[in-house]
Amino acid sequence: MNLYIDGSCKGNPGPGGWAYVIVDSTLPVDRQILEIMSGSEPYTTNNRMELTALIKGLESLIKIDTIYTDSMYIVYGCRWLEQNKDYSSRPNADLWSKVSWRKGIQVKHIRAHSGNKYNEFVDKLASFEANKIVQPLG
Repeated sequence: MNLYIDGSCKGNPGPGGWAYVIVDSTLPVDRQILEIMSGSEPYTTNNRMELTALIKGLESLIKIDTIYTDSMYIVYGCRWLEQNKDYSSRPNADLWSKVSWRKGIQVKHIRAHSGNKYNEFVDKLASFEANKIVQPLG
């Protein structure tokens, strides 16, 4: 299964949103999306929202094989975890400590806004979540 993640922040720090989608690309196109989740925080950073999307996606009951992200912060952080290095003195250590890492997960960087439909989807959803706080619905 593939996990696509993204985070968004309106100001950095500022209101933020995160989103993920889990996809099974072996299924017919109309049934590929297995799970979608998103959320927001009133005052945060973009890196914290990227990390939150990662944490929430890995907490899913669906086994993840590959993570797709447009965040090099996540790519390098996951490589750090893969090598069992201690994150306790790193920025956002409180969130990195919550990442349920499993050896063998591939992490692939994809360029933002490059036309990948699932990356574009989580980008829009994370941005929507951050904008809800900036301009409340209703």
